[in-house]
Amino acid sequence: MFYQNESPEVVRRGNGMEFHRNGFCRESKEESSVIVTLLGYKVMEEKTKFTVYKILVECAPDQSWFIFRRYTDFSQLHDKLKEMFPVFNFSLPPKRWFNNFSAEFLEERRLGLQDCLQNLVANKDVLNSEVVREFLCLDEPRSAFDSLEKRAFCETNCQLQRTLMDNKCEIETLRSLLVHKELQISRPERTMMSHRACWYGSATDGALTNIQNNKDLEDHSKNSNK
Repeated sequence: MFYQNESPEVVRRGNGMEFHRNGFCRESKEESSVIVTLLGYKVMEEKTKFTVYKILVECAPDQSWFIFRRYTDFSQLHDKLKEMFPVFNFSLPPKRWFNNFSAEFLEERRLGLQDCLQNLVANKDVLNSEVVREFLCLDEPRSAFDSLEKRAFCETNCQLQRTLMDNKCEIETLRSLLVHKELQISRPERTMMSHRACWYGSATDGALTNIQNNKDLEDHSKNSNK
């Protein structure tokens, strides 16, 4: 899967620092137990249009994996950390409601999210919190995924399952609304039919009464003539 602006291979320098060929600098592994790099992004178009960010997490030279996160995942993490660590500076790049899929905006957001990730791993208390470890998949057994492709497939599958559940909930909601509307429509119809039946019933009773009265008058006239 191709991701826009995916960072090239890391170039290692003799001073212990690591540089990307695009000039981005990271901490050395000796200074931080976890290194995170937001490699790139991809705009997805399923039910709704959204952007997925590809993140490389490195714990050791032989331990690295990819995670895939949306901006909403960062936003939810921000809200949780704000409650747990009120003084922690975890500012997200701002939202934009219009033109939020332009290449310029997405690149600016990518850099902002990279700064957020750097702040996460720079604070040991924050890094060791359950929400951050879950966000970075630090406690997941690596043996569960034989390859990065399988991990990506599993995460995509989970996303599709969540979307399916959302669709089912939406269908049930629409079904309930339809039943409610049908009840609202049928109630006046039943009332109208009831009124119509009463009116026809009254008219029929009146006609029968008139017929009976006419018959009585005829019988009375015949008896008088006799």
